[in-house]
Amino acid sequence: MKVLAIEPYGARSHVAFLEGLAEASRHDWQLEVWPARYWKWRMGTAALGARDLVAAGDHDVLFVSDFLNLAALRAILPPGRRDVPVVMYFHENQLTYPLRKGERRDIHHGLTNVHGALAADHVLFNSAFHRRAFVAATDALLRRAPDLDLGWVRGAIDQRSTVLPIGTDIEVGEGRSLAEGEDLVIAWNHRWEYDKAPEVLVQVVAELESRGLGFQLVLLGERFRERPAALGQLESRFAHRIAFSGFADSRAEYLAWLDRSHVLFSAARHEFFGLSTLEGLRRGLLPVLPDDLAYPELLPAELRRAPHLYPRSAEDPGVQAAADALLATADLLRGQRAPTFAASTEPFHWSLLGPRYDAVLESL
Repeated sequence: MKVLAIEPYGARSHVAFLEGLAEASRHDWQLEVWPARYWKWRMGTAALGARDLVAAGDHDVLFVSDFLNLAALRAILPPGRRDVPVVMYFHENQLTYPLRKGERRDIHHGLTNVHGALAADHVLFNSAFHRRAFVAATDALLRRAPDLDLGWVRGAIDQRSTVLPIGTDIEVGEGRSLAEGEDLVIAWNHRWEYDKAPEVLVQVVAELESRGLGFQLVLLGERFRERPAALGQLESRFAHRIAFSGFADSRAEYLAWLDRSHVLFSAARHEFFGLSTLEGLRRGLLPVLPDDLAYPELLPAELRRAPHLYPRSAEDPGVQAAADALLATADLLRGQRAPTFAASTEPFHWSLLGPRYDAVLESL
């Protein structure tokens, strides 16, 4: 079977996802990936840009992301290609993605996602949390529509959607321990953007220092032209704590820094899946993560508790709770009582996920 994958917004994680999926699938994939920039223009014009490729192709199935206006694409295709089965994969959505301070949500981008979900033959979400959030937000938005009863939309999206997570092929690492007097090494491998809340990391680091914990920081993660102030604060105020700060030059270097770390920390206010977190868990790091978003789905049910998950609220970013969790994790590591998470990530390996994706494609 020939599959055409269209990704108008080729973020690193999106590209890694498609490459891993194509490698794990038994079908023939063609990847059409555009640079990760101008996201609003991508949502508005990607259908126009992809029209000729789809119209001239002989692909059996399309696999598109949430950045494509699928309803518009199907409308402008020639009659013979409008009925090609389509799977839409939601990495993000524009109804619940967190806004920058002072930014107002443009509901038209969210409605593009809604129309796309209804135009697809099957919809896949990367986590159950994401699916719930999108369906609920869609229902809440459409209830505001004047003069129309649009209650059917929620059921239609529910009926045609399922959850399939992102896969990985990273090898399993070793469990961690901490010798007496050894510094705890805390890794941050998330994108340096506002939705990952790097300013909370600064507050947590300050709290740990005030409590006398011996620790070092490994600051990984993709960086962009707009440098968050929090990163500068960490590199100047806490330079003595930083073992590494930068975007690793290679995959091998990235994994080597993960292997030198003990704990993977997140304070993100947005996470629909958490590929960087999955990678850390697979290498053997212990998680200290918020007890919300998609994070609990990455942990085995018996370990979805403190200190691996810490509480927070809309009013409280959880700085004290995160510091408590990091201190408790250090105690576990020193006492040789730290659990291992790597084995529980096996269901996320591409060798197991690939056939599940193929089954969805073949069902169409």
